[in-house]
Amino acid sequence: MHMRELTKYLASGNHPNLNILDVCSQEEFAAGHIPGAIHWPLTAMNVGKFPNNKLETYYVVCRSGGRSKLAVAQLKKEGYMAVNVEGGMLAYCGPLAY
Repeated sequence: MHMRELTKYLASGNHPNLNILDVCSQEEFAAGHIPGAIHWPLTAMNVGKFPNNKLETYYVVCRSGGRSKLAVAQLKKEGYMAVNVEGGMLAYCGPLAY
């Protein structure tokens, strides 16, 4: 999925329980992130300790899409349903939270 698609979906308002997992660094996350995103930095990611439900889908974002791709591979290996959001926050043009 590309960030353009996710941005459109978020703008539609049809996402009451969308799970966005942000694997950016603390500094990148603090500089602005998608409202409601779960912050789980890739550098600190220990998938075995990921506290969330394996039955839900996680849309994984980072700054540009590289780290999120790695995180998705790790999550899928552990049985999570995860989708890499290509383009990352550099392609995001919606509202930000800080």
